Amino acid sequence: MEDEPVAETKLGLIDLLCIGVGSTVGSGVFVLTGQVLPIAGDVLVSGDLPEDMVEKLAEESRAIQYECKGWLYVNPESDPHFMPEKIKSKGSKVEVCPFKPSKDLSPEVVEKLVTLVDEMPRPLMIQCTSANRAAVALLLWMAKERGYTQGPAELLVKDLSLDTVRPEALEWLTSRLPEVRTGRIITAKSPEVRQLFDEETSTLTYLVTCPETSEAVLIDPVLEQKDRDLQVLKELNLKLKYVINTHCHADHITSGGLIRKDMPEVKTIISEASGAKADMHIKHGDTISFGKLQLEVRATPGHTDGCVTFILKTKTASFAFTGDTLLIRGCGRTDFQQGNPRLLYQNVYEQIFTLPGETFICPGHDYKGRGVSSVEEERRFNPRLTKSVDEFAELMDNLGPSASLSWVFAGIACLLSGFAYMELSARLPTRGSCYTFSYHGLGELWAVIGAFCITLEYGISGAGVARNWSQKMGSFLGDEYKHTVFFYFGKGTWPADATAAQLADNYARTDDNYLDLSAAFLTAGCTLLLMGGLSLSKAVVNFMTFLKVLLVIFMVICGFIGASQNIFESGEVFAPGGINGVINATTLLFFGFIGFDEVCCLSSKAKNASRTMPLALIGTLAIAAMVSFTAQLAISLISQPGQASDFGVAFEQMGWTVISWIVRLGELILLPLVVLLSILPQPEVSAAMSTDRLIPSIFRRQASDGTFVWGLALTGLIALTALALACPFSILWDVISLGVLLSFNLSNASLINIRYGNGGAVCQPRVAKLVRVLFVSAIVAGYINWKEILHVTLTSSTQPELWALILGPAFSALTVFLTVYIACYCKQVQDKDQGDIFKAPLVPYIPALGIYVNATLMAGISWTNHLVFAALLAAWLLLYLLYPCMARARKEAKEVCGDDGDL
Repeated sequence: MEDEPVAETKLGLIDLLCIGVGSTVGSGVFVLTGQVLPIAGDVLVSGDLPEDMVEKLAEESRAIQYECKGWLYVNPESDPHFMPEKIKSKGSKVEVCPFKPSKDLSPEVVEKLVTLVDEMPRPLMIQCTSANRAAVALLLWMAKERGYTQGPAELLVKDLSLDTVRPEALEWLTSRLPEVRTGRIITAKSPEVRQLFDEETSTLTYLVTCPETSEAVLIDPVLEQKDRDLQVLKELNLKLKYVINTHCHADHITSGGLIRKDMPEVKTIISEASGAKADMHIKHGDTISFGKLQLEVRATPGHTDGCVTFILKTKTASFAFTGDTLLIRGCGRTDFQQGNPRLLYQNVYEQIFTLPGETFICPGHDYKGRGVSSVEEERRFNPRLTKSVDEFAELMDNLGPSASLSWVFAGIACLLSGFAYMELSARLPTRGSCYTFSYHGLGELWAVIGAFCITLEYGISGAGVARNWSQKMGSFLGDEYKHTVFFYFGKGTWPADATAAQLADNYARTDDNYLDLSAAFLTAGCTLLLMGGLSLSKAVVNFMTFLKVLLVIFMVICGFIGASQNIFESGEVFAPGGINGVINATTLLFFGFIGFDEVCCLSSKAKNASRTMPLALIGTLAIAAMVSFTAQLAISLISQPGQASDFGVAFEQMGWTVISWIVRLGELILLPLVVLLSILPQPEVSAAMSTDRLIPSIFRRQASDGTFVWGLALTGLIALTALALACPFSILWDVISLGVLLSFNLSNASLINIRYGNGGAVCQPRVAKLVRVLFVSAIVAGYINWKEILHVTLTSSTQPELWALILGPAFSALTVFLTVYIACYCKQVQDKDQGDIFKAPLVPYIPALGIYVNATLMAGISWTNHLVFAALLAAWLLLYLLYPCMARARKEAKEVCGDDGDL
């Protein structure tokens, strides 16, 4: 029985732009008057305190974590808020050392103050009227204790939330501290370690000396600083025994070989796993002895396979020479061929963060003049490594202000494929997007693969966004919300430093193996709204898209007003992930441009589609790229990489509480728009497949206004709601990106075949075969050239394999040859009945380039996620092969189109 005709609601240019844009644009110190954060042993800082609080702090109390056994008051003793007798009556030792940070303050007072902080019993309270002088006293002591320069002191004021430290007091403090300079002893209490600095590369080299024997080792010496290092050794009359490297790669060239030529008795040392040449190779658990000192070797791969950390314990201090594994408030890149963010995270927690908190962190690089840190500081304040392992891994794939460039590159890459979508949606103004394009251009099997890709792109990604919205809601409303709507199942993961109490609490887990009731309700609600009809839906979409753009503009303006970061300070600051990181981020950001594909899928509902669709597509791409670029740039200007995951967090860290609240609330209200728009085109795809008799006819049944009610019910209310309820999405995001990129490639190949072969094998079977070979050769060339040649060259000191150097250029040459051959020797089919429609420029050159670029971006995704994609695609194809109507559908297709069955 034929389906009854319906009066469908039509979409104009503004409606299509709203749909496209709406789915794209988007133990220690604590201050009693502020945040509680332990950092420098059991030391507390406070301003004036009420009498009952003084009593609690001076005696053992379950309500207070500390029983202060020492109490240092840095205001005059006559201050009425000082209660020495009450403190002493509880058994605490009390000292008074009045001081005021000023240029007139004598060195004797400073020395007395630092000595008192050093020698008084712990836990120690340092108190004044406002906590300003108390905090400065603490920082003075820490500067001497830990060898801090100006940079670390300023950093601690920020990390400890010492808002009580006035600007003039901080300026006075930093004026008394040294800058990072070559040859400085890190801490006076342990003169064995000197730090040397190379300004050109911001590399830190360490000279470690045994004072009893004068034997020394150099750790991570820089090639260009060989003469400087040898001069320091000569001036100090030291005997160099070893040159040691924490790791080796292309941008970390050691001077060890040159030093050995000048001093043949010196031995070079590097990790066995590095694969580099040296006199001695070391592994985890080894020790390196010189004089009466020893360096313990701890393997810490993740930045590279050969990364190690050296642990030195002297009589008075401990040091960890971490190379590029752990930096001050950061860590090394993991986008190298040997890089692995999860492995780096694990090794930092197991091999470095298990060291005593007071252990000095001596990194291989620092770009901000900070020089040194401690294990306890990095455990608590490192913005990257205080995240869960999943958040860390995601962060390391997309770091730095250069992500704004990734948005531009992703937009350009989309535009290469977008031309194909513009022409095909004008030629074939029907539902189904890539599925329909592939059916007409390549054949049924390719169309089924295209349908799989856009199902990932639309419906499944919508369910993932719903779960992401629920997580944001949990962060906004707190633990009670999570306990109400999240129900964990299966094997879980917890933070590496989880306490026993956290390990017993499912809601402290970092995995996403949980049932999410709110995500399911959101998905079902969006589906029900769409089932109400497009006339209702498009009014909601247009209004919410307008609000969403306003919210983004508001966030961007606030970001530029509050700019505090110099993103152009160095290449490492602007692009911590390097070129490879930009490419990887470009791959991840493709999800931000799927709105233009959703517009294509709705072309059957467009008014005057041949004219409207190209304008809607180019408008969607342009607006999405511009908004995303400026938003990424704005958040980079107000927050260092890894410190904030979104604008709400960044504004909160700046102290802009009201603006942070507005942004978070706005995201919670408007993020459901993305869920709605992700579900919107899915029934269009199902209806197109049903029309071709690849799935049951129920999916193409329409209500009087053209809504596919049954398709929405089956895909949205049942399948997608179930996915939002129960499916963990930690792996699927990369799989979705693979689907998006593959659908782009199918559309590019379809355009070439329709232009030159009239849609498959009907008129030009030879062209169809050439296009399929071109499709495969361009993808293989993209994978080999990036994954095995360029990626290796850019991120490793090793050379690409010979087979890659042969096959990569060979497949590239084949791709170019086939493209030129089709352009020059295959005749384009004239479309007499198409009228005046948009024609993509430079076909087949731009579509072929688009296939190659998309393949290069696909190559940036891990092989593990490729396997997941392949397994899901295999299951999809199996269902296609088993569907009972398949034989009848093919029979009908042959009767209409010939033996090949291509439409």
